[in-house]
Amino acid sequence: MKKDDFSKKLAAYGAVAAATLSIANGQVVYHDVSPDHALSANDVLLIDLDEDATDDYMLRMFEFSSTSIYYKRAVIDPLNGNMVMIASATSAYQWASALNNYDFIGGGTNWLGGMAELGFNYAGYTYGGFVDGNDHYIGLKFYIGGTLHYGWARVNIPSGIPYMLLKDWAYNASADTPLLAGQGIGTGVEDSVLSDAEIFSFDKIVTIKLSEQIDGVVRIYNTIGQMVYSDEISNTEMKIDLSNMQSGIYTVVIESDDNVTQKKVNL
Repeated sequence: MKKDDFSKKLAAYGAVAAATLSIANGQVVYHDVSPDHALSANDVLLIDLDEDATDDYMLRMFEFSSTSIYYKRAVIDPLNGNMVMIASATSAYQWASALNNYDFIGGGTNWLGGMAELGFNYAGYTYGGFVDGNDHYIGLKFYIGGTLHYGWARVNIPSGIPYMLLKDWAYNASADTPLLAGQGIGTGVEDSVLSDAEIFSFDKIVTIKLSEQIDGVVRIYNTIGQMVYSDEISNTEMKIDLSNMQSGIYTVVIESDDNVTQKKVNL
């Protein structure tokens, strides 16, 4: 079995105001698999996301052929009580959610503690959301020292499932705190602006202050992952009226190119 570990790259972050909880990119631990790890017929790859000497997930490729049957499968198998985000389940197969950039990973979604299908090729017919030759993210929920953390792994599986590529992964170092698919990848000017963003709420008005104008989108989610607000970044200072929302904790997400920052606010 092959095993891909990594060294932590967790950046330091400062204290935040009592009314908010920062979950910016500095708290997302990111690992680039370089070169991409390719799995083909009957390969197995063990992944230790947080380098604690305990394997968290197993990626597997199955291939079988005979005179009467031929199939290929790409699956992910959570280990040691961990879970994978699923889109649907049938009596025979459980399908992992094929996530795209900025899709929500956190509470209020469906999770499975067993093997989930990424793709299935039976007699030349291919099934599953991952098998279109594009990059997709697998939603992950796993334990670090007894506390749950959310993360993602990015894979690419061509139609027909000739192989599966593992490209990178990331997880939120803050326990029981959501993140978005692809969060942690971005660098550059937009990343710097988002890292320095001020996000706070008062009297159900969410205020966002940026150091300079950038193109992007602001989204706000409730505690069960439902998006309650979405709009383009219109200025370096935005005030968003959420007086029609119920009181509680909301997650403000700012996206620009491949860069994302988030903060929880209390309305």
